[in-house]
Amino acid sequence: MKSKSFLLFIISFIQITVLIGQDLHKSDYAANKEAFSLQKDKELGEKLKAESWIQPEIPVKDLIEKLNSNDTDERIKTAMLLGKINDTVQISALEKLLLSDNSCEVKYTCVKSLKNLDSNRSIDDLINALKDSCRELKMQSAIALAYLGEKEKSFETLLQVYSNGDRREKLACNKAFRELNNSEAVNFLITAMKDSNEYVAVDAAIMLAQLEYDTEAFPVLENLLTANPNNSIKRAAMKGLAYIGDEKSLNLLVEMADYPDNLTSKRAKSFLEYFKN
Repeated sequence: MKSKSFLLFIISFIQITVLIGQDLHKSDYAANKEAFSLQKDKELGEKLKAESWIQPEIPVKDLIEKLNSNDTDERIKTAMLLGKINDTVQISALEKLLLSDNSCEVKYTCVKSLKNLDSNRSIDDLINALKDSCRELKMQSAIALAYLGEKEKSFETLLQVYSNGDRREKLACNKAFRELNNSEAVNFLITAMKDSNEYVAVDAAIMLAQLEYDTEAFPVLENLLTANPNNSIKRAAMKGLAYIGDEKSLNLLVEMADYPDNLTSKRAKSFLEYFKN
């Protein structure tokens, strides 16, 4: 009888210790709006971009000549390479190819390179590319324009692409709407949180959290975290909550640290590291 009582005492002690441990664990973290921010993301992106510039094995002018190749794959490869070289001499050649080439893939590769080169001087040519019949080119041009600060034409095209887009296209549009960050784009992201595709919906909520529209994003993120059975969606929702970074969001992350799915609980703990006192 004594041993049974002793065993019950030990079990009760362990249960109390675990509960205290959880309270102490929660007290190790504090809400912090600065833990995650879009500005930090952009600064890191610029740093990584600066580190990724390449030194070509041949002079840039010789690479530009390769854009005249009859081999489509060669033109694609060269256009992509020119977008990774920290120079401006190749911009005119990329613009010319964008307007003249017959290959959709060559043209949208030029667009991606011009975007990577931050070529504001190419805005007119990118607007012209929005009229092309190639869907991918129109989307990539609209995305590039959004990143370069053009608000009107890019938004119109992004709406068109999103309206009948697949998941990949809608996710790309969400990020471009975030870059636009005007009232029209924000309102559309709020609407996109109701998209029938849960990946698109949670991504739109993340974009809004990054733009600090916490009031709009939080209820959607909370619901996706607590009510959606898809662990991938739960992990995505946690990312959005980390950007909000307030007490309510932090409490949800702490709760998820004990979630049964190992990958999901690890993700919660990795976010919590940024909120330690």
